[in-house]
Amino acid sequence: MEERGSPDGDPARSLEQGPQGQETPIQVVLRVRPMSTAELRRGEQSALHCSGTQTLQVSPPGGGPDVAFRFGAVLDGARTQEDVFRACGVRRLGELALRGFSCTVFTFGQTGSGKTYTLTGPPPQGEGAPVPPSLAGIMQRTFAWLLDRAQHLGAPVTLRASYLEIYNEQVRDLLSVGSPRPLAVRWNKTRGFYVEQLRVVEIGGLEALMELLQMGLSRRRSSSHTLNQASSRSHALLTLYISRPRPQPQQMPPLDPGEPPASGKLCFVDLAGSEKVAATGSRGELMLEANNINRSLLALGHCISLLLDPQRKHNHIPFRDSKLTKLLADSLGGHGVTLMVACVSPSARCLPETLSTLRYASRAQRVTTRPQAPKSPVAKQPPRLENEMLQLQEENCRLRFQLDQMDPKAPGLHGARGAWAQRNLYGMLREFMLENERLRKEMSQLQSSRDLAWGEQQVLAQQVQELKGRLLSACSIWPGPAAAPLCPYLTPAAPCHEPRHRGADRSASRDADWEGGGPLGSPTACGAPKHPTCAERWSRGCKPGPEAGGPQTPDQQLPATWPEPATTQ
Repeated sequence: MEERGSPDGDPARSLEQGPQGQETPIQVVLRVRPMSTAELRRGEQSALHCSGTQTLQVSPPGGGPDVAFRFGAVLDGARTQEDVFRACGVRRLGELALRGFSCTVFTFGQTGSGKTYTLTGPPPQGEGAPVPPSLAGIMQRTFAWLLDRAQHLGAPVTLRASYLEIYNEQVRDLLSVGSPRPLAVRWNKTRGFYVEQLRVVEIGGLEALMELLQMGLSRRRSSSHTLNQASSRSHALLTLYISRPRPQPQQMPPLDPGEPPASGKLCFVDLAGSEKVAATGSRGELMLEANNINRSLLALGHCISLLLDPQRKHNHIPFRDSKLTKLLADSLGGHGVTLMVACVSPSARCLPETLSTLRYASRAQRVTTRPQAPKSPVAKQPPRLENEMLQLQEENCRLRFQLDQMDPKAPGLHGARGAWAQRNLYGMLREFMLENERLRKEMSQLQSSRDLAWGEQQVLAQQVQELKGRLLSACSIWPGPAAAPLCPYLTPAAPCHEPRHRGADRSASRDADWEGGGPLGSPTACGAPKHPTCAERWSRGCKPGPEAGGPQTPDQQLPATWPEPATTQ
Protein backbone atom coordinates (compact mmCIF):
# COMPACT_ATOMS: atom_id res chain seq x y z
CA MET A 1 0.00 0.00 0.00
CA GLU A 2 1.45 3.35 -1.07
CA GLU A 3 1.35 6.15 1.45
CA ARG A 4 1.23 9.84 0.57
CA GLY A 5 1.44 12.98 2.65
CA SER A 6 3.03 13.53 6.04
CA PRO A 7 1.57 13.41 9.55
CA ASP A 8 1.59 16.96 10.82
CA GLY A 9 -0.36 16.29 14.01
CA ASP A 10 -3.17 18.35 15.43
CA PRO A 11 -3.28 21.82 13.85
CA ALA A 12 -4.23 23.49 17.10
CA ARG A 13 -1.44 21.76 19.00
CA SER A 14 1.10 22.69 16.31
CA LEU A 15 0.15 26.34 16.45
CA GLU A 16 0.37 26.52 20.24
CA GLN A 17 4.13 26.24 20.00
CA GLY A 18 4.27 29.88 18.90
CA PRO A 19 4.35 30.70 15.20
CA GLN A 20 6.14 34.05 15.52
CA GLY A 21 9.00 34.13 13.00
CA GLN A 22 9.17 30.31 12.61
CA GLU A 23 8.37 28.35 9.48
CA THR A 24 4.89 26.91 9.96
CA PRO A 25 3.41 24.46 7.44
CA ILE A 26 -0.06 24.91 6.06
CA GLN A 27 -2.38 22.78 8.17
CA VAL A 28 -4.63 20.47 6.13
CA VAL A 29 -7.78 18.77 7.42
CA LEU A 30 -9.64 16.30 5.21
CA ARG A 31 -13.39 15.88 5.34
CA VAL A 32 -15.22 13.07 3.56
CA ARG A 33 -18.89 13.83 3.00
CA PRO A 34 -21.47 11.04 3.38
CA MET A 35 -23.02 9.36 0.34
CA SER A 36 -25.90 11.35 -1.10
CA THR A 37 -29.38 9.96 -1.63
CA ALA A 38 -28.94 10.02 -5.42
CA GLU A 39 -25.67 8.10 -5.21
CA LEU A 40 -27.21 5.46 -2.95
CA ARG A 41 -30.18 5.17 -5.29
CA ARG A 42 -27.82 4.56 -8.21
CA GLY A 43 -26.03 1.85 -6.20
CA GLU A 44 -22.62 3.54 -6.19
CA GLN A 45 -19.94 2.20 -3.87
CA SER A 46 -17.61 4.13 -1.55
CA ALA A 47 -13.93 4.08 -2.50
CA LEU A 48 -12.65 5.87 0.63
CA HIS A 49 -12.06 4.40 4.08
CA CYS A 50 -10.76 6.21 7.15
CA SER A 51 -8.01 4.38 9.04
CA GLY A 52 -7.68 6.20 12.33
CA THR A 53 -7.90 9.96 12.80
CA GLN A 54 -5.13 10.97 10.36
CA THR A 55 -5.07 8.41 7.54
CA LEU A 56 -7.37 7.99 4.54
CA GLN A 57 -7.22 4.81 2.49
CA VAL A 58 -8.28 4.87 -1.17
CA SER A 59 -9.40 1.55 -2.68
CA PRO A 60 -9.98 1.72 -6.47
CA PRO A 61 -13.04 -0.30 -7.58
CA GLY A 62 -11.10 -2.05 -10.36
CA GLY A 63 -8.86 -3.87 -7.90
CA GLY A 64 -5.82 -1.60 -8.16
CA PRO A 65 -3.34 -1.01 -5.33
CA ASP A 66 -4.59 0.92 -2.33
CA VAL A 67 -3.21 4.39 -1.68
CA ALA A 68 -3.04 5.99 1.79
CA PHE A 69 -2.90 9.72 2.50
CA ARG A 70 -2.02 11.24 5.86
CA PHE A 71 -3.17 14.67 7.01
CA GLY A 72 -3.47 16.64 10.21
CA ALA A 73 -6.96 15.26 10.76
CA VAL A 74 -9.28 13.03 8.72
CA LEU A 75 -13.05 13.30 9.32
CA ASP A 76 -15.47 10.77 7.88
CA GLY A 77 -19.10 11.26 6.92
CA ALA A 78 -20.39 10.50 10.41
CA ARG A 79 -18.81 13.61 11.92
CA THR A 80 -21.08 16.55 12.76
CA GLN A 81 -20.49 20.23 12.09
CA GLU A 82 -19.42 20.74 15.70
CA ASP A 83 -16.88 17.91 15.38
CA VAL A 84 -15.43 19.54 12.28
CA PHE A 85 -15.18 22.90 14.06
CA ARG A 86 -13.33 21.37 17.00
CA ALA A 87 -10.98 19.20 14.91
CA CYS A 88 -9.91 22.01 12.60
CA GLY A 89 -8.46 24.15 15.39
CA VAL A 90 -10.24 27.34 14.25
CA ARG A 91 -10.37 28.60 17.82
CA ARG A 92 -6.59 28.73 17.90
CA LEU A 93 -6.65 30.73 14.67
CA GLY A 94 -9.06 33.15 16.34
CA GLU A 95 -6.68 33.55 19.27
CA LEU A 96 -3.83 34.32 16.89
CA ALA A 97 -5.98 36.84 15.04
CA LEU A 98 -6.70 38.59 18.35
CA ARG A 99 -2.93 38.80 18.88
CA GLY A 100 -2.47 40.54 15.54
CA PHE A 101 -1.69 37.68 13.14
CA SER A 102 -3.18 37.20 9.69
CA CYS A 103 -5.06 33.88 9.54
CA THR A 104 -6.83 32.19 6.63
CA VAL A 105 -9.25 29.27 6.41
CA PHE A 106 -10.13 28.03 2.94
CA THR A 107 -11.91 25.00 1.56
CA PHE A 108 -10.94 23.16 -1.59
CA GLY A 109 -12.39 20.24 -3.53
CA GLN A 110 -14.51 19.03 -6.38
CA THR A 111 -17.90 20.56 -7.03
CA GLY A 112 -20.56 18.96 -4.85
CA SER A 113 -18.04 17.74 -2.22
CA GLY A 114 -19.44 19.88 0.62
CA LYS A 115 -17.13 22.92 0.71
CA THR A 116 -19.82 25.58 1.16
CA TYR A 117 -21.73 23.31 3.55
CA THR A 118 -18.60 22.97 5.71
CA LEU A 119 -18.05 26.72 5.87
CA THR A 120 -21.58 28.16 6.02
CA GLY A 121 -23.93 25.22 6.45
CA PRO A 122 -26.85 24.41 4.15
CA PRO A 123 -28.23 27.11 1.87
CA PRO A 124 -31.02 29.22 3.41
CA GLN A 125 -34.52 27.94 2.76
CA GLY A 126 -36.01 31.40 2.38
CA GLU A 127 -35.34 35.12 2.56
CA GLY A 128 -34.02 35.90 6.03
CA ALA A 129 -34.45 32.32 7.25
CA PRO A 130 -31.58 31.48 9.65
CA VAL A 131 -29.58 28.28 9.46
CA PRO A 132 -30.41 25.79 12.23
CA PRO A 133 -27.80 25.95 15.01
CA SER A 134 -26.91 22.26 14.69
CA LEU A 135 -26.13 22.71 10.98
CA ALA A 136 -24.19 25.97 11.29
CA GLY A 137 -20.83 25.92 9.55
CA ILE A 138 -17.35 26.92 10.60
CA MET A 139 -17.95 30.60 9.91
CA GLN A 140 -21.06 30.97 12.09
CA ARG A 141 -19.47 29.04 14.94
CA THR A 142 -16.28 31.10 14.69
CA PHE A 143 -18.27 34.36 14.78
CA ALA A 144 -20.12 33.30 17.92
CA TRP A 145 -16.95 32.12 19.67
CA LEU A 146 -14.98 35.22 18.66
CA LEU A 147 -17.56 37.71 19.92
CA ASP A 148 -17.91 35.79 23.18
CA ARG A 149 -14.14 35.72 23.58
CA ALA A 150 -13.88 39.46 22.89
CA GLN A 151 -16.31 40.24 25.72
CA HIS A 152 -14.01 38.54 28.24
CA LEU A 153 -10.94 40.55 27.22
CA GLY A 154 -9.87 43.55 29.24
CA ALA A 155 -9.62 45.90 26.25
CA PRO A 156 -12.44 46.62 23.80
CA VAL A 157 -12.35 44.83 20.44
CA THR A 158 -13.60 46.34 17.17
CA LEU A 159 -14.75 44.02 14.39
CA ARG A 160 -15.06 45.05 10.75
CA ALA A 161 -15.90 42.83 7.80
CA SER A 162 -15.66 42.77 4.01
CA TYR A 163 -17.17 40.23 1.62
CA LEU A 164 -16.26 39.80 -2.04
CA GLU A 165 -16.43 37.23 -4.82
CA ILE A 166 -14.26 36.48 -7.86
CA TYR A 167 -16.62 35.73 -10.73
CA ASN A 168 -15.16 35.18 -14.21
CA GLU A 169 -11.90 36.83 -13.09
CA GLN A 170 -13.73 39.95 -11.89
CA VAL A 171 -13.73 41.02 -8.25
CA ARG A 172 -17.17 42.14 -7.05
CA ASP A 173 -18.17 43.58 -3.68
CA LEU A 174 -21.02 41.57 -2.13
CA LEU A 175 -21.66 44.32 0.47
CA SER A 176 -21.88 47.24 -1.95
CA VAL A 177 -24.88 49.54 -1.62
CA GLY A 178 -25.84 49.29 -5.28
CA SER A 179 -25.40 46.47 -7.71
CA PRO A 180 -21.97 44.82 -7.51
CA ARG A 181 -19.45 46.25 -9.96
CA PRO A 182 -15.92 45.10 -10.86
CA LEU A 183 -13.15 46.33 -8.56
CA ALA A 184 -9.42 46.58 -9.25
CA VAL A 185 -6.77 44.61 -7.36
CA ARG A 186 -3.78 46.80 -6.49
CA TRP A 187 -0.43 46.22 -4.83
CA ASN A 188 1.87 48.33 -2.70
CA LYS A 189 4.83 47.62 -0.49
CA THR A 190 2.96 48.10 2.79
CA ARG A 191 -0.33 46.27 2.17
CA GLY A 192 0.64 43.83 -0.55
CA PHE A 193 -2.29 42.90 -2.81
CA TYR A 194 -5.57 44.57 -1.89
CA VAL A 195 -8.92 45.38 -3.48
CA GLU A 196 -9.43 49.04 -4.24
CA GLN A 197 -12.65 50.72 -3.00
CA LEU A 198 -13.80 47.59 -1.16
CA ARG A 199 -16.50 48.34 1.39
CA VAL A 200 -15.64 47.49 4.98
CA VAL A 201 -18.55 47.38 7.47
CA GLU A 202 -18.15 47.73 11.23
CA ILE A 203 -19.89 44.96 13.17
CA GLY A 204 -21.88 45.77 16.29
CA GLY A 205 -22.82 42.25 17.35
CA LEU A 206 -23.41 38.65 16.36
CA GLU A 207 -26.82 39.33 14.83
CA ALA A 208 -25.44 42.04 12.55
CA LEU A 209 -22.61 39.75 11.48
CA MET A 210 -25.04 36.93 10.62
CA GLU A 211 -27.17 39.33 8.59
CA LEU A 212 -24.09 40.47 6.70
CA LEU A 213 -23.18 36.85 5.95
CA GLN A 214 -26.67 36.02 4.71
CA MET A 215 -26.74 39.11 2.49
CA GLY A 216 -23.44 38.11 0.89
CA LEU A 217 -24.58 34.52 0.37
CA SER A 218 -27.80 35.65 -1.28
CA ARG A 219 -25.89 37.87 -3.73
CA ARG A 220 -23.26 35.30 -4.59
CA ARG A 221 -23.49 33.61 -8.00
CA SER A 222 -24.72 30.01 -7.94
CA SER A 223 -26.48 27.66 -10.37
CA SER A 224 -27.53 24.06 -10.79
CA HIS A 225 -25.97 21.27 -12.82
CA THR A 226 -25.82 17.48 -12.81
CA LEU A 227 -23.50 17.03 -9.82
CA ASN A 228 -24.76 19.86 -7.61
CA GLN A 229 -28.12 21.56 -7.33
CA ALA A 230 -26.61 24.67 -5.67
CA SER A 231 -23.15 24.94 -7.20
CA SER A 232 -21.12 28.05 -6.37
CA ARG A 233 -19.91 29.73 -9.56
CA SER A 234 -17.44 32.09 -7.89
CA HIS A 235 -14.73 32.17 -5.23
CA ALA A 236 -15.93 34.00 -2.10
CA LEU A 237 -13.72 35.71 0.51
CA LEU A 238 -15.10 37.04 3.80
CA THR A 239 -12.51 38.87 5.89
CA LEU A 240 -12.82 39.89 9.54
CA TYR A 241 -10.56 42.75 10.69
CA ILE A 242 -9.99 42.55 14.45
CA SER A 243 -8.70 45.75 16.05
CA ARG A 244 -7.54 46.25 19.60
CA PRO A 245 -6.08 49.45 21.10
CA ARG A 246 -2.36 49.38 21.73
CA PRO A 247 -1.06 49.65 25.30
CA GLN A 248 0.49 53.03 26.15
CA PRO A 249 3.44 52.60 28.52
CA GLN A 250 4.42 55.65 30.50
CA GLN A 251 7.93 55.54 29.06
CA MET A 252 6.65 55.56 25.46
CA PRO A 253 5.51 58.69 23.61
CA PRO A 254 1.87 58.85 22.48
CA LEU A 255 1.10 57.28 19.14
CA ASP A 256 0.36 59.22 16.00
CA PRO A 257 -3.44 59.63 15.73
CA GLY A 258 -3.23 58.69 12.04
CA GLU A 259 -1.56 55.36 12.83
CA PRO A 260 -3.96 52.36 12.70
CA PRO A 261 -4.38 50.36 15.91
CA ALA A 262 -3.02 46.87 16.41
CA SER A 263 -5.16 44.58 14.24
CA GLY A 264 -5.36 40.98 13.12
CA LYS A 265 -7.18 39.42 10.23
CA LEU A 266 -9.24 36.26 9.87
CA CYS A 267 -10.18 35.38 6.30
CA PHE A 268 -12.60 32.65 5.16
CA VAL A 269 -12.21 31.54 1.54
CA ASP A 270 -14.85 29.36 -0.14
CA LEU A 271 -13.28 28.21 -3.39
CA ALA A 272 -15.52 27.19 -6.26
CA GLY A 273 -15.24 23.49 -7.02
CA SER A 274 -13.27 22.10 -9.90
CA GLU A 275 -15.44 20.30 -12.44
CA LYS A 276 -15.35 18.44 -15.72
CA VAL A 277 -17.66 19.96 -18.27
CA ALA A 278 -18.51 16.52 -19.71
CA ALA A 279 -19.56 15.25 -16.26
CA THR A 280 -21.62 18.30 -15.28
CA GLY A 281 -23.21 18.84 -18.70
CA SER A 282 -22.47 22.58 -18.60
CA ARG A 283 -23.26 24.62 -21.70
CA GLY A 284 -23.11 28.29 -22.61
CA GLU A 285 -22.59 30.54 -19.59
CA LEU A 286 -22.05 27.59 -17.26
CA MET A 287 -19.20 26.38 -19.49
CA LEU A 288 -17.58 29.83 -19.43
CA GLU A 289 -17.86 29.93 -15.64
CA ALA A 290 -16.39 26.43 -15.33
CA ASN A 291 -13.43 27.35 -17.56
CA ASN A 292 -12.64 30.46 -15.48
CA ILE A 293 -12.93 28.46 -12.24
CA ASN A 294 -10.61 25.71 -13.48
CA ARG A 295 -8.13 28.28 -14.82
CA SER A 296 -7.84 30.07 -11.46
CA LEU A 297 -7.53 26.77 -9.57
CA LEU A 298 -4.82 25.66 -11.99
CA ALA A 299 -2.89 28.87 -11.31
CA LEU A 300 -3.27 28.25 -7.57
CA GLY A 301 -1.92 24.71 -7.93
CA HIS A 302 1.00 25.95 -9.99
CA CYS A 303 1.94 28.46 -7.27
CA ILE A 304 1.77 25.73 -4.62
CA SER A 305 4.02 23.46 -6.70
CA LEU A 306 6.63 26.23 -7.04
CA LEU A 307 6.45 26.99 -3.33
CA LEU A 308 7.53 23.41 -2.64
CA ASP A 309 10.80 23.98 -4.47
CA PRO A 310 13.73 24.25 -1.99
CA GLN A 311 15.20 26.96 -4.21
CA ARG A 312 11.95 28.95 -4.25
CA LYS A 313 13.73 32.06 -2.97
CA HIS A 314 15.51 32.22 -6.32
CA ASN A 315 12.36 31.50 -8.34
CA HIS A 316 9.52 33.72 -9.38
CA ILE A 317 6.14 32.73 -7.92
CA PRO A 318 3.47 33.77 -10.46
CA PHE A 319 0.90 35.10 -8.00
CA ARG A 320 -0.18 37.67 -10.60
CA ASP A 321 -1.54 35.02 -12.97
CA SER A 322 -5.06 35.29 -11.50
CA LYS A 323 -7.07 37.39 -9.07
CA LEU A 324 -7.38 34.41 -6.73
CA THR A 325 -3.63 33.86 -6.37
CA LYS A 326 -3.09 37.58 -5.82
CA LEU A 327 -5.48 37.66 -2.86
CA LEU A 328 -4.10 34.38 -1.43
CA ALA A 329 -0.43 35.30 -1.86
CA ASP A 330 0.06 36.26 1.79
CA SER A 331 -1.77 33.13 2.99
CA LEU A 332 0.31 30.74 0.89
CA GLY A 333 3.84 32.10 0.96
CA GLY A 334 3.76 35.17 3.17
CA HIS A 335 3.47 35.94 6.88
CA GLY A 336 0.10 34.39 7.72
CA VAL A 337 -1.23 31.24 9.36
CA THR A 338 -3.25 29.08 6.96
CA LEU A 339 -5.68 26.20 7.44
CA MET A 340 -6.96 24.23 4.46
CA VAL A 341 -10.05 22.03 4.63
CA ALA A 342 -10.04 19.59 1.72
CA CYS A 343 -13.47 18.14 0.93
CA VAL A 344 -13.90 14.95 -1.12
CA SER A 345 -16.71 12.72 -2.27
CA PRO A 346 -16.57 9.02 -1.28
CA SER A 347 -18.30 7.85 -4.48
CA ALA A 348 -16.23 5.66 -6.80
CA ARG A 349 -17.71 7.57 -9.73
CA CYS A 350 -15.85 10.74 -8.56
CA LEU A 351 -12.58 8.91 -7.82
CA PRO A 352 -10.40 10.74 -10.44
CA GLU A 353 -11.39 14.16 -9.06
CA THR A 354 -11.00 12.84 -5.51
CA LEU A 355 -7.44 11.65 -6.16
CA SER A 356 -6.61 15.00 -7.73
CA THR A 357 -7.89 16.79 -4.63
CA LEU A 358 -5.95 14.48 -2.29
CA ARG A 359 -2.68 15.02 -4.18
CA TYR A 360 -3.35 18.74 -4.22
CA ALA A 361 -3.89 18.79 -0.43
CA SER A 362 -0.86 16.58 0.15
CA ARG A 363 1.36 19.08 -1.66
CA ALA A 364 -0.24 22.04 0.12
CA GLN A 365 0.60 20.75 3.60
CA ARG A 366 4.31 20.87 2.74
CA VAL A 367 4.15 24.61 1.98
CA THR A 368 5.52 26.70 4.86
CA THR A 369 4.96 30.31 5.89
CA ARG A 370 6.62 32.63 8.41
CA PRO A 371 3.83 34.10 10.54
CA GLN A 372 4.57 37.58 11.82
CA ALA A 373 2.40 39.98 13.76
CA PRO A 374 2.35 43.59 12.52
CA LYS A 375 5.04 45.77 14.07
CA SER A 376 4.17 48.54 16.47
CA PRO A 377 4.38 52.08 15.02
CA VAL A 378 6.74 52.96 17.87
CA ALA A 379 9.18 50.43 16.45
CA LYS A 380 9.07 52.04 13.01
CA GLN A 381 12.06 54.30 13.23
CA PRO A 382 13.72 56.34 10.51
CA PRO A 383 16.84 54.80 8.90
CA ARG A 384 19.10 57.13 10.89
CA LEU A 385 17.73 55.86 14.21
CA GLU A 386 17.89 52.27 13.02
CA ASN A 387 21.57 52.66 12.13
CA GLU A 388 22.26 54.27 15.49
CA MET A 389 20.45 51.44 17.23
CA LEU A 390 22.56 48.86 15.39
CA GLN A 391 25.74 50.69 16.33
CA LEU A 392 24.72 50.77 19.99
CA GLN A 393 23.90 47.07 19.92
CA GLU A 394 27.29 46.26 18.42
CA GLU A 395 29.01 48.41 21.03
CA ASN A 396 27.05 46.68 23.78
CA CYS A 397 28.11 43.26 22.51
CA ARG A 398 31.73 44.38 22.28
CA LEU A 399 31.73 45.73 25.84
CA ARG A 400 30.11 42.56 27.13
CA PHE A 401 32.80 40.53 25.43
CA GLN A 402 35.53 42.67 26.97
CA LEU A 403 33.91 42.33 30.37
CA ASP A 404 33.79 38.54 30.03
CA GLN A 405 37.46 38.46 29.05
CA MET A 406 38.47 40.13 32.31
CA ASP A 407 39.77 37.97 35.16
CA PRO A 408 36.83 37.10 37.41
CA LYS A 409 39.24 36.61 40.32
CA ALA A 410 40.45 40.21 40.23
CA PRO A 411 39.77 42.04 43.53
CA GLY A 412 36.75 44.27 43.44
CA LEU A 413 35.55 43.02 40.06
CA HIS A 414 32.72 40.97 41.44
CA GLY A 415 31.57 43.86 43.60
CA ALA A 416 31.70 46.23 40.63
CA ARG A 417 29.64 43.83 38.55
CA GLY A 418 27.16 43.44 41.34
CA ALA A 419 26.89 47.18 41.86
CA TRP A 420 26.40 47.71 38.12
CA ALA A 421 23.70 45.05 37.99
CA GLN A 422 21.89 46.53 40.97
CA ARG A 423 21.79 50.06 39.64
CA ASN A 424 18.39 51.17 38.61
CA LEU A 425 18.13 52.28 35.01
CA TYR A 426 15.44 54.75 35.97
CA GLY A 427 17.74 56.27 38.60
CA MET A 428 20.54 56.66 36.06
CA LEU A 429 18.20 58.36 33.66
CA ARG A 430 17.00 60.71 36.37
CA GLU A 431 20.59 61.66 37.25
CA PHE A 432 21.34 62.41 33.63
CA MET A 433 18.23 64.57 33.36
CA LEU A 434 19.15 66.56 36.48
CA GLU A 435 22.72 67.07 35.24
CA ASN A 436 21.39 68.18 31.89
CA GLU A 437 19.05 70.66 33.55
CA ARG A 438 21.89 72.08 35.70
CA LEU A 439 24.11 72.56 32.66
CA ARG A 440 21.26 74.21 30.81
CA LYS A 441 20.78 76.75 33.63
CA GLU A 442 24.52 77.45 33.80
CA MET A 443 24.66 78.02 30.07
CA SER A 444 21.71 80.41 30.35
CA GLN A 445 23.48 82.43 33.06
CA LEU A 446 26.65 82.64 30.98
CA GLN A 447 24.66 83.87 28.02
CA SER A 448 23.03 86.54 30.20
CA SER A 449 26.44 87.70 31.48
CA ARG A 450 27.77 87.84 27.96
CA ASP A 451 24.82 89.93 26.79
CA LEU A 452 25.27 92.34 29.75
CA ALA A 453 29.00 92.78 29.04
CA TRP A 454 28.25 93.40 25.40
CA GLY A 455 25.76 96.12 26.33
CA GLU A 456 28.26 97.82 28.64
CA GLN A 457 30.87 97.72 25.90
CA GLN A 458 28.49 99.45 23.51
CA VAL A 459 27.78 102.19 26.09
CA LEU A 460 31.50 102.77 26.68
CA ALA A 461 32.20 102.93 22.96
CA GLN A 462 29.48 105.57 22.57
CA GLN A 463 30.93 107.62 25.43
CA VAL A 464 34.40 107.46 23.85
CA GLN A 465 33.00 108.75 20.58
CA GLU A 466 31.31 111.65 22.41
CA LEU A 467 34.55 112.55 24.22
CA LYS A 468 36.48 112.49 20.96
CA GLY A 469 34.00 114.90 19.42
CA ARG A 470 34.19 117.30 22.35
CA LEU A 471 38.00 117.19 22.32
CA LEU A 472 38.19 118.00 18.63
CA SER A 473 35.76 120.89 19.13
CA ALA A 474 37.84 122.33 22.01
CA CYS A 475 41.18 122.05 20.15
CA SER A 476 39.88 123.81 17.03
CA ILE A 477 39.68 127.19 18.93
CA TRP A 478 42.99 129.26 18.80
CA PRO A 479 43.63 133.06 19.48
CA GLY A 480 45.02 135.31 16.75
CA PRO A 481 44.01 136.76 13.44
CA ALA A 482 45.09 133.66 11.55
CA ALA A 483 43.03 130.58 11.17
CA ALA A 484 42.78 128.49 14.29
CA PRO A 485 45.36 125.74 14.22
CA LEU A 486 44.73 122.23 15.31
CA CYS A 487 45.35 121.16 18.82
CA PRO A 488 49.13 121.19 19.35
CA TYR A 489 48.97 117.77 20.89
CA LEU A 490 47.31 116.31 17.78
CA THR A 491 50.21 117.36 15.52
CA PRO A 492 53.42 115.38 15.03
CA ALA A 493 55.50 117.76 17.22
CA ALA A 494 58.19 117.16 19.74
CA PRO A 495 57.14 115.98 23.16
CA CYS A 496 55.95 118.71 25.43
CA HIS A 497 58.23 119.98 28.21
CA GLU A 498 57.40 120.32 31.82
CA PRO A 499 59.17 122.54 34.34
CA ARG A 500 62.63 121.36 35.29
CA HIS A 501 61.91 121.48 38.97
CA ARG A 502 59.59 118.46 38.48
CA GLY A 503 62.58 116.19 38.15
CA ALA A 504 64.05 113.85 35.64
CA ASP A 505 62.01 110.89 36.78
CA ARG A 506 58.65 112.49 36.00
CA SER A 507 59.96 113.72 32.65
CA ALA A 508 61.17 110.23 31.76
CA SER A 509 57.85 108.77 32.82
CA ARG A 510 56.01 111.35 30.71
CA ASP A 511 58.18 110.61 27.69
CA ALA A 512 57.57 106.90 28.11
CA ASP A 513 53.83 107.56 28.13
CA TRP A 514 54.10 109.55 24.92
CA GLU A 515 56.22 106.95 23.21
CA GLY A 516 53.87 104.06 24.08
CA GLY A 517 51.09 105.08 21.67
CA GLY A 518 50.95 105.86 18.00
CA PRO A 519 52.25 109.06 16.40
CA LEU A 520 51.09 112.27 17.92
CA GLY A 521 48.24 113.85 16.13
CA SER A 522 46.42 110.59 15.53
CA PRO A 523 43.17 109.82 17.34
CA THR A 524 44.89 107.04 19.16
CA ALA A 525 47.40 109.40 20.74
CA CYS A 526 44.77 111.52 22.44
CA GLY A 527 41.96 108.97 22.68
CA ALA A 528 43.82 105.96 24.01
CA PRO A 529 43.50 105.41 27.73
CA LYS A 530 47.33 105.36 28.10
CA HIS A 531 47.78 109.03 27.10
CA PRO A 532 46.23 111.98 28.91
CA THR A 533 43.93 114.33 27.08
CA CYS A 534 44.97 117.83 25.98
CA ALA A 535 43.09 119.47 28.84
CA GLU A 536 44.90 117.28 31.36
CA ARG A 537 48.31 118.19 29.90
CA TRP A 538 47.51 121.94 30.00
CA SER A 539 46.43 121.60 33.59
CA ARG A 540 49.76 119.91 34.42
CA GLY A 541 51.67 122.83 32.89
CA CYS A 542 52.78 121.09 29.75
CA LYS A 543 53.56 123.49 26.91
CA PRO A 544 53.49 122.98 23.18
CA GLY A 545 56.74 122.87 21.30
CA PRO A 546 58.13 125.53 19.02
CA GLU A 547 56.66 123.94 15.89
CA ALA A 548 53.19 124.41 17.31
CA GLY A 549 53.71 128.10 18.14
CA GLY A 550 54.48 127.69 21.81
CA PRO A 551 57.20 129.24 24.03
CA GLN A 552 60.78 128.99 22.73
CA THR A 553 62.19 128.13 26.15
CA PRO A 554 60.90 125.62 28.63
CA ASP A 555 61.22 128.25 31.43
CA GLN A 556 58.54 130.46 29.96
CA GLN A 557 55.29 130.06 31.83
CA LEU A 558 51.91 129.48 30.22
CA PRO A 559 49.11 131.99 30.66
CA ALA A 560 46.58 131.29 33.30
CA THR A 561 43.71 131.56 30.89
CA TRP A 562 43.30 131.57 27.19
CA PRO A 563 42.30 134.91 25.65
CA GLU A 564 39.07 135.10 23.78
CA PRO A 565 39.54 134.57 20.05
CA ALA A 566 39.24 137.60 17.78
CA THR A 567 36.04 137.90 15.95
CA THR A 568 36.43 137.89 12.19
CA GLN A 569 34.46 140.64 10.52
